[in-house]
Amino acid sequence: AGTAGARITGNCLVNVAANALGGMVTNSGSDLCIRINAISSNKAGIVVANATGTNQILSNTVSKAATDGINVDNATNLTVDKNTIRNTGADGIDIRNSAGAQITANRVGFNSQTDTAAGAGNIKGDGIKLTSSNNAAIKGNKVTDTSSTGFDIGSGIHVSASDDVTVGGSNVADGNIVSTSAWDGIKVVNGANATLSNNIVSGSSRVGIFGGNLQTANISNNTVSGTNATLDSYGAISTDGGSNITINSNRINEADGSFSVGQGIRINGAGGSNLIASNHINNVWGSGIYVNDSTNVTIGGESDVDGNRIFHAGYDGIFGTRLSTLGGNTRVANNSITQSGHDGIHLDTVENTRITNNRITDAGNDGIHANNLSLTSGVMVASLVDEGDSVNARPIFLGRNQSVISGNTINDVVRDGINLESILNAYVVDNTINDTGRDGINASNLTVTNTRGFVKDIAVRERGVLGMIVGDDIGDDNSFNRSIISGNRINVNDKKDNVEIASRENERRRDIFTSGRDGIHVEGSENTLITENTIRNVGRDGINVRDCRVTPSVVFVKLLLFENGV
Repeated sequence: AGTAGARITGNCLVNVAANALGGMVTNSGSDLCIRINAISSNKAGIVVANATGTNQILSNTVSKAATDGINVDNATNLTVDKNTIRNTGADGIDIRNSAGAQITANRVGFNSQTDTAAGAGNIKGDGIKLTSSNNAAIKGNKVTDTSSTGFDIGSGIHVSASDDVTVGGSNVADGNIVSTSAWDGIKVVNGANATLSNNIVSGSSRVGIFGGNLQTANISNNTVSGTNATLDSYGAISTDGGSNITINSNRINEADGSFSVGQGIRINGAGGSNLIASNHINNVWGSGIYVNDSTNVTIGGESDVDGNRIFHAGYDGIFGTRLSTLGGNTRVANNSITQSGHDGIHLDTVENTRITNNRITDAGNDGIHANNLSLTSGVMVASLVDEGDSVNARPIFLGRNQSVISGNTINDVVRDGINLESILNAYVVDNTINDTGRDGINASNLTVTNTRGFVKDIAVRERGVLGMIVGDDIGDDNSFNRSIISGNRINVNDKKDNVEIASRENERRRDIFTSGRDGIHVEGSENTLITENTIRNVGRDGINVRDCRVTPSVVFVKLLLFENGV
């Protein structure tokens, strides 16, 4: 106790007395170096508390500790590096209240630094545990064969109540390798600004990588395999709560037919803005991507490289429900989904939806299934520039406030190519659909709002308005009081309807081939525009329209001119 500058090195401690605190114990010291010791203890292996200055625990071997292999509480400038720890009665390494700790290149659950495993369940707790230690890093460690002695015990790496922590790093060599964990592979909870990168996780009993209540987290470039398939409410990579979650460029891999992963990626209850992009997900038991009760979600992105690649999901390729926005959009874009057991993309109760440029092949049910898509606002302003007493905004974009399903390619699905129900201001344009078992597009209960519009070229001068254009040319405008189904290319080889629509407002310009019943079926709809369609090889009617009506409230204004007021 109270030792400064101590160097404890080259010792061999075996069978320490039963009343001892540990094999090697320091308290209230400073600038400690504990190095190249071999400790076999019936208490904790190495115990350090209240150490100031720069403290190092290096290249020690700890085995048969009754509790923790290495236990540190309240040490400054701490480095724990290249230690070998096996056969512990609790955690392999347990660090608390030690800001800036560096935990690197340790072997936990191994016999030596040469990576020979010490045997199943030889670490009876978490492999590496970090608590209340901000600005810490856990890099280049290998952890295996943890066991669980109770709830939330037995993760490979477990971080809690710590901000600005890095698990892994920007380089491949920084990543941790975690295998055969009795709880989660890597678990980080109740912190802010967490980074989990370049780790390899396999054989976790629960979740491969788990983030709980993280305020801003980046989970990227990790590889996960072999998590527990029975936990269908979790995934290989899962987050619960928190905000501003990014899950990017990870690989979730299973051997074909093994299905030992539950969901591929799962986000639940995340606020702020959340992104799932550029991940590769193969052979998962549940959905490839599962997002629930979250805000401002983007799945994929602007370009093909941002899209997720999902192959052989046991249920939906992408599933999202109760997704809301704060003036933004829910976007599902540029993803590739092959061989999903149910729907390629399934969205239910989602605001401000954009489903664009996805490629879906061989879905067991619908290619795209969307239900209860809503809009939060009738006005979205793109640009507004204040120039003194006047305002120039060319253009101001006040719309299109629509649920957009556009540019998707759907091939070889068992049921409908696109199935829509209870959609507000649907805008279904330029999709390509081939080889569906039932309808190319099946839509019901599509409704519109009266607040939607496209306004451009507004100039305000001396409190007047000069040159306002509302809408485009009346014959081509798609922006007022209509649901649009336009320019889709549909080739249905099985003998079913290409498009069957009830309670919708508009469809136009579609190429349709080989329909078992009607080429276009419209029933119980308002404000319907059917034009420029190409229909071939139908089994019943080319176009079948019944019980349709118009509303008197539709107004198109091409040009308004105001000078010196209205």
